[in-house]
Amino acid sequence: RSVGNGNLVICSLTHLLIDSLIAPRLAIWLALFLFIVPNPQAQQPVSAADQSRPQSKPLLAEQVYNNIELMKGKPATAVLPMMLAMRDLLGVDCNYCHTPHSWASDEKKTKLETRMMFHLTEFINNDLFAGKERVNCWTCHRGQPKAPAYPAPASPPPERRVAEMMMHLTDEQQGLPAMQVFKNIQSMKDVPAGQFPVIMSYFSRSLGVKCNYCHVNPFASDEKPQKRMARKMLAMVSGVAKNFYGGGDTPIQCYNCHQGHPKPPEGTGL
Repeated sequence: RSVGNGNLVICSLTHLLIDSLIAPRLAIWLALFLFIVPNPQAQQPVSAADQSRPQSKPLLAEQVYNNIELMKGKPATAVLPMMLAMRDLLGVDCNYCHTPHSWASDEKKTKLETRMMFHLTEFINNDLFAGKERVNCWTCHRGQPKAPAYPAPASPPPERRVAEMMMHLTDEQQGLPAMQVFKNIQSMKDVPAGQFPVIMSYFSRSLGVKCNYCHVNPFASDEKPQKRMARKMLAMVSGVAKNFYGGGDTPIQCYNCHQGHPKPPEGTGL
């Protein structure tokens, strides 16, 4: 949908550009024409009468396009660059989320999931990073349609064996809640203590670190900031599960973002 003849031209050319993404050279030339080549009318001197006239405000996304939700209130000119960026961030074509020639349609599940993911990253950034954009599509996807899942080891990894030796739990302790066995437990209090070697080895492998990245001796100490941050991250994962997955299991876990590194990458990778 468009407003006025000028907007009809913009909207039509935008759709043509999207449709032509299967022909990259044509897309590039159209992009250059639309966004780089100056408008000849804009080169003409501005008269005093023109300067005195009230300047029209840029059209918003919802004034030009149908079924706009995430970018309501944003300039319409920001929509296409956002779509092109999404294509590269996930390594997909436009039809991964959109029905060709029916861009406003919500027919595809991937489009609805994408909207949810925008709200999810907003939740994480507000919850952990005071509203700063620290987490975005690239943080987990890195040019892939699906964020990589944790590569579960075929046999108990060495990190788990080390954790078992350090905790040295009795058969009775393994079945007790963690808060009854370990000191200063603030997360996962009701999880059986016997599962902690598996959980700690998962953390270690997901972040590519050893136990002393978060812990000192005694292990109950909160001396290291990494341990305090890990608690915040666990609370964040619980918040994601509650707000976006009905309180059940969530695919959002440590490995999705960290992928074997203490800190996920910053930026967008573009």
